[in-house]
Amino acid sequence: MKIKEKFPLLFESTQHKDRLIWDETFNYNENAADLCCALFDFEIADNQTSIDLAQKKALLILTEVNSLKGQTQAEQEILFFDYLKFYVCTGMLRFLTGKKIFPYCFNWLCRSASEEIAAEGKCNFCLDFISICLSTDQKYIKNRFLDLLPTWVRCLFYYSNHTGGHKEMAKWFMEEYLEHYLKLCAYHKDTEKLYSLLFIAPWLYKFHFNQALEKLSDILSENVTACSDRKIKKAIFLHFAIADKSMGGRTRNEWYQALIPAFAKELTATENLQLVSSRYSRDLELLKAHLSELTEVVKKVAKERKKQGDLDEYHTSRIFSVLERTLVNLIKSGQTKQATALIGAYFGISAEELIRLNILYIISSVEDSVIFSSAGHTIFAPISNQGSIKELVATQNDFLRTNHQLHDVLDFELEEHRRFGEPDEHAAIIHYQALRSHFTVQRIFELPDLEALGGIHILDNAQWPLQALICKETGIALPIVHSFRVPYPQREIKSVYFWEGDNQLARYEADAMKHYFTSAGIEVTHHHFEENTKKDFLHNYHSSAYDLIYVISHGEFRHFEAHKSFLSLGSDIKISADELIYKDDTGMRRLLLLAGCDTATVNMGNHPDALGIGPKLVNPNQSLFGHEWPIRDISGLIYGSLISSLLAKKLPYQCVYKEAMHLYLSGHEAVVKYLADTGIPQESLNRIENQVIVHENFFCWASLTYFI
Repeated sequence: MKIKEKFPLLFESTQHKDRLIWDETFNYNENAADLCCALFDFEIADNQTSIDLAQKKALLILTEVNSLKGQTQAEQEILFFDYLKFYVCTGMLRFLTGKKIFPYCFNWLCRSASEEIAAEGKCNFCLDFISICLSTDQKYIKNRFLDLLPTWVRCLFYYSNHTGGHKEMAKWFMEEYLEHYLKLCAYHKDTEKLYSLLFIAPWLYKFHFNQALEKLSDILSENVTACSDRKIKKAIFLHFAIADKSMGGRTRNEWYQALIPAFAKELTATENLQLVSSRYSRDLELLKAHLSELTEVVKKVAKERKKQGDLDEYHTSRIFSVLERTLVNLIKSGQTKQATALIGAYFGISAEELIRLNILYIISSVEDSVIFSSAGHTIFAPISNQGSIKELVATQNDFLRTNHQLHDVLDFELEEHRRFGEPDEHAAIIHYQALRSHFTVQRIFELPDLEALGGIHILDNAQWPLQALICKETGIALPIVHSFRVPYPQREIKSVYFWEGDNQLARYEADAMKHYFTSAGIEVTHHHFEENTKKDFLHNYHSSAYDLIYVISHGEFRHFEAHKSFLSLGSDIKISADELIYKDDTGMRRLLLLAGCDTATVNMGNHPDALGIGPKLVNPNQSLFGHEWPIRDISGLIYGSLISSLLAKKLPYQCVYKEAMHLYLSGHEAVVKYLADTGIPQESLNRIENQVIVHENFFCWASLTYFI
């Protein structure tokens, strides 16, 4: 039987039916294994211009391999197909981790160690196949598996280190196979095996497996001199030079002194950033003395950063984490302007463009304290046992039905949520209590000159709703600094573009909006999803004629594919964030009000390149009002009516945010009275008055967010 007859679905889908491999004979032997793997490589490579197409092709291959495996009971043939599956999965993992696109790695790791190949969702994994492949008497399978295993190990630990995901799989491998794997590495001494150890070491250090770490470090240090591959050799020297403690029989400085003369000219910009940041960030005085040098290195990284197409943000976010310790130490010492400058340098923001406001930096957990820092002053707020970061993340996951991880807690367990991403209103109360206990935001009153604060930035991987919490608990409303660029002066609202999307209460919100704005002499252009097109929307959205863009829509935030998030405007009109990048530089700043679910949700931290719908649209020309999680239609109607009434008074955006939140929190009766007193149309008022909503519930009031 020919290979094309063995894999008919793959042959039907190929762009290259003329490949000679298709006509080769299929057998369960060494030659067939190599031919199949080469063919799979070709087929996936043909589609690697698109992550989706590459994964689709790889899943098609797995489907056929799994089907063929199910048709046989011969152990030799089953193992043959298991190896092919492992080969395809490892190839995809190499491709994805190389581009720092970690969200897809979870399922590919599962598929590599599972009978399941589901396109989405969690698979049950089992690593017994490692023992089977290592002990098989089929030498060609065993030898090829041994060649492939280091790449799989590297991808597993790289993924787990930087996302906190698959700690169970990494721990299982460590407990069951690491000792044997280290012996293989020590015996074979090939470069791929040595290279994989560099990715295991940080995981062992993080979770205090000190004995295993020492053995691993000894293998690396004993073989670095004999290593013939300069790339791997450089990586080993760099690993020891930037490690968190001295290992491998030398001090960090001794490794550094050996690295520089041998490899200084071969260091990439990112490697140089790792080296310089690690060298100076541990000592504050040293960091201050060499900050200008570090800044120049950061600028070089920004300049040389390779574009990864529309997924560039994943790569940018991963490399930004190298600066985490440096930024934390600057902020701890009150050097917030220097931290801002470093962030600006990394994201390619010039000194002229860089925001000059006094920023209140907040860090959720440093040495068992929350950090509040601004302009030379820092408050260390001790974290109580009841307000631990572990509890905080757990209650957030329960409330938002998400699965945010803790990178440095090995036993942190995630629950499977049946309605992932849909908030639990009852769990919101518990999360609010955890937030209050953990952050104790009243401590900011200890900072001098609070009136000089211009915004908040949360230096964290998680998006904590602290803007709303601070506003409620202290009465202080500050915008979230997201773009890190100087916001232009606010435009006076004279003209509004309003899009009425597919929402049960949208027409009542539209009536309220038109009442407030037209009564104030403000011109309104009103489009409806059933009467207007995507072209109409984009034409008006990108027009500089409007001072306010007000959109009622459904925000579709993809938690595992944040780059695919979009706005649903009704009638199957979908708009991606990239289509909404507003570039018309008028020298003045308009407001974008996205009245919909998850329109202010971000992924991968809170920095300028974080992925999401609304935050990506913030720049000097445009600020954002949006919501950090899915909301009820009635909340959207209430907040929309309150915001419209306040914007019609031509208040500063910051004041509008503060007043809207305080009015919302005043309770249902007070809101109804306020809206009645300001003349909201009766039908809109009736809708609000007759709805049952608990204004005091954190889920209801805390979603509103203001970004600059």
